[in-house]
Amino acid sequence: MACNSVTLANIARDCESNLGGIRKVYLAIWESGIFQTSANTSGDTVVSSVTSSVTWYEYNFRKNTGTYESTQTVSDAGNNYYTSTLTMVFSRMEAAKRTAVNALGMGEVAGIVEDCNGKFWTLGFDEPASTTGNSAATGTAKTDTNAYTVVLAADSAELPYEVLPSVVESLKTGN
Repeated sequence: MACNSVTLANIARDCESNLGGIRKVYLAIWESGIFQTSANTSGDTVVSSVTSSVTWYEYNFRKNTGTYESTQTVSDAGNNYYTSTLTMVFSRMEAAKRTAVNALGMGEVAGIVEDCNGKFWTLGFDEPASTTGNSAATGTAKTDTNAYTVVLAADSAELPYEVLPSVVESLKTGN
């Protein structure tokens, strides 16, 4: 029996503007099936809705201080998966941010990450995202950042799914 069951597809060269970084993150307490997918007009699988029973929270931070990355782990034994890691830096240490960072450190969450190209991506599709390590630092010099850094990670069978903008709009209006 052949193990090669992939379907290859062409990838055209993209000549449009392409910006790195992330703008904003939406997080909710994770529950199984929080994201629902369907095929878009091109036939690609995208997130077309989210569970309406959860409350989403918006996390904002200064530009050029957040990143979202997915890395594939491949083994000869066939254990292949992706680890998606979200890093957010919240400037200025203060009580309200401390409380929010502590909460993130103790929970399991799902997320939607907006990149700087205006695209939205899932975090915690198959399994919840959880903290891999948060930090608080005052810096040394006056020009150093005084901030909390939050790092969340989740494993998944596939790369993150794109989320339709209409789904994000529904989060802003309370599902």
